Amino acid sequence: MAVSADGRYVATGDQDKTAKVWDTGTGHLVQTLVGHSEILFGMAFSPDGTKLLTGSLDNTARLWDIASGKEIRRLTGHTAAVYAVGFTPDGRYAITSSADKSARIWDLTSPLEADTLTGQTSFVYAVDFSPDGRTIFTGSDDGTGLLWDATSHQVVSRLYTDSRVDAAAFSPDGRYLLLGHIGKKAELWDVATASLVRVLRGSTGGSSAGFSADGRLLLAAAGSTKGPAVGLWDVASGTFLRIFQSEGDGAGVLSPDGRYVVIGLDEAQDNLRIFDAATGKLLRVLTTGSGVTGIAFSPDSRHVLTGNRDNIGRIIDVETAETRELVGHTNVMWGTAFSPDGRYALTGSQDRTARLWDVATGAEVRRFASHQYSAIAGVAFSADGKTIGIGNFDGFTQLAPTDLPTLVSSTCARLLRDFGPAERLIYEIPDELPTCATTSISTRAPLGSAATPTVERAGGGSPTNLP
Repeated sequence: MAVSADGRYVATGDQDKTAKVWDTGTGHLVQTLVGHSEILFGMAFSPDGTKLLTGSLDNTARLWDIASGKEIRRLTGHTAAVYAVGFTPDGRYAITSSADKSARIWDLTSPLEADTLTGQTSFVYAVDFSPDGRTIFTGSDDGTGLLWDATSHQVVSRLYTDSRVDAAAFSPDGRYLLLGHIGKKAELWDVATASLVRVLRGSTGGSSAGFSADGRLLLAAAGSTKGPAVGLWDVASGTFLRIFQSEGDGAGVLSPDGRYVVIGLDEAQDNLRIFDAATGKLLRVLTTGSGVTGIAFSPDSRHVLTGNRDNIGRIIDVETAETRELVGHTNVMWGTAFSPDGRYALTGSQDRTARLWDVATGAEVRRFASHQYSAIAGVAFSADGKTIGIGNFDGFTQLAPTDLPTLVSSTCARLLRDFGPAERLIYEIPDELPTCATTSISTRAPLGSAATPTVERAGGGSPTNLP
């Protein structure tokens, strides 16, 4: 329970996972705040009485507007229940204390993680940038597809698909967006109007979506009496052209030049099938790792990049089968992508990192931490190669610069302290000199039994200590 400073409101937490705000003068219910997925523990009103902060067994704290009843901000990052919450006397900072043995301070005046796209509630499997760089698409397990303005990071359009979005691809001219779903047939959408152009006749549920570089052909999962398959369609007419048998569960990719279709299977053996796209002939079958969980074609159509269950990425020549291994991830890999110039490969993993690799040498070039220590589902490059998109299991999509100085500067802007040893390793900062400009702040907000922390800050929007 919490009481506002002026005595006007009292807030209570119920077993139904909601918070209720009552008018103390009339006894009437003012708001029911719905959003937490587990029961609530801590509650606190802001000093001006206009907001309520709640902590929950769902590991999050949430900031609510009393007048509208809307959730203003979600504070994620704790790895256990949030038991106590509070504000600094000026209302600028929120304070949370958790069963994960950490206390965190959050700057409520800062932008909502300017480099993070927030609007989906579950795994972001599909991320893609439009060819002109103006639009970003994110597709989620929650059944929504969002089109974002790449500059303002605001949602432009919402595509409600009623099924999780597993794969997505913009057409080369940016006019269309192709969506693949495990749960239903592939869909072609008009980007400008956010309207459904057609459901692909002959398609079925699957995680394949792609276009040829000339925009004439598209690839998606296809229905077959012989089992899982992928197919090719003519974009202009929607005509189904030919089918390629998968012989197992997996995803297919079309080479940019339209010559090859390659299917990666989540199988231990014979898990890479290479076809002639024009004839449908199976050219060769390879075994790569212990199961292909992600696949992408290089811009020059010579190589495929696979993510695998054995935690190793592989760059494979489709004609010679020559393979270069990318070793470094410590858990199963999901997302894969090539940079537009073909020099770099990008992979995302259950190990909560995305990694950039040099295609020529196989060396790890850069490592990107996930959002609040979440596993990573999908990855993508912008058309100019300067930005990557990282889709996280927690429903957030990060946008990160690929060059190191900009990456470090961007990360500093979100931290409330300097880099720690683990982050110095991730961002290749070997010395002990301060990286982020810091200033000390102390707080005297009530935290129940939690100690009052003193932190170093350099911006806002993120917790003081990352998991």
